[in-house]
Amino acid sequence: RALIRDAKLIIMDEPTTAITKKEIDKLLSVIVDLKERGISTLFVSHKLSEVLQIAEKVTILRDGKKVGDYNARELDYDSISFYMSGKKIDHSVFNYQQGSDQKTLLEIKNLTKQGQFKDISFQLKPGEIIGMIGSLGSGRTEVALSLFGLNKPDSGTIFINEKPVKINSPQKAISLGLCYLPEDRLNQGLFLRQSIQNNVVVTNLKRLLGKSRLLNNSKKYQYAKMWIDELNVNVPSLEVAVQALSGGNQQRVVIAKWLATDPKVFILDSPTVGIDVNSKSNIHNLIRQLAQKGIGVIMISDEVPEIVRNCNRILVMAEGRIVQEVNTVDITEDELFDLVSSNSKNSEG
Repeated sequence: RALIRDAKLIIMDEPTTAITKKEIDKLLSVIVDLKERGISTLFVSHKLSEVLQIAEKVTILRDGKKVGDYNARELDYDSISFYMSGKKIDHSVFNYQQGSDQKTLLEIKNLTKQGQFKDISFQLKPGEIIGMIGSLGSGRTEVALSLFGLNKPDSGTIFINEKPVKINSPQKAISLGLCYLPEDRLNQGLFLRQSIQNNVVVTNLKRLLGKSRLLNNSKKYQYAKMWIDELNVNVPSLEVAVQALSGGNQQRVVIAKWLATDPKVFILDSPTVGIDVNSKSNIHNLIRQLAQKGIGVIMISDEVPEIVRNCNRILVMAEGRIVQEVNTVDITEDELFDLVSSNSKNSEG
């Protein structure tokens, strides 16, 4: 439409959200073609790798104000992160220390659901962060939903603490020590119009009942405050509606809600999507702290740097299968990017 109207400037606001790697490559190629035809592009994005790949000049904003204009060749991931947040962001790699004689927290053997995923098998140890990466349609989210009782598989076995289990509902998953943070936190992870307090306690109402079997408001407040303080959620009041919080604080509330269930396995689907770079770093640090406490973490993401820096093992998925499993120490970000891209092209071609 823009080309038909003979546009000289095309503004693209987060254009790569919810499209495949192959489609992203095509879009970036189109932007290059537009430039050669004398058409300028204003590319608005929080995905730093794409900005560095496509831009010649970069304007960085923070808190609604312009920080500065920069030549893209003079920037890298760390410098953009610093200008965006005003702080030095920790981009260190997660260091997993495996204990001796560790039992397996979670094991999946040949999990299959027709049309979604096939023969999915892997193990998760205490304190591990396993990454699942693949293009849209690779089956990664569908596997996560099956583990949480929201997508019944056709066959295969799930083991918790080395014992076979049937997970046919979220309630059953929670009782077994599993929790799931969905990709769409606004519609699936939170009650937006409800208070922070109500969102945190919703997973554990039974323990907050008084002698009359009615909800004890004092217990409710203290319980919610304990978890909000634990996760350093900076809010003026627990009665504030969750919809008024920043993306980073909203995600912390979701995590607090699930930590209140005393989970053994935390499944995180795109945990930093739509979150600013500073809050993203804070969420990453929080996830590492969960692992240090012995919680097993499964992190689903399509952001290569996020997976490489925060996981000790990576499962690459395509067409509903695990096509490769690699240790983070054995692969670079560029190599993983190429691996995901090549499998995406194979599945689409």
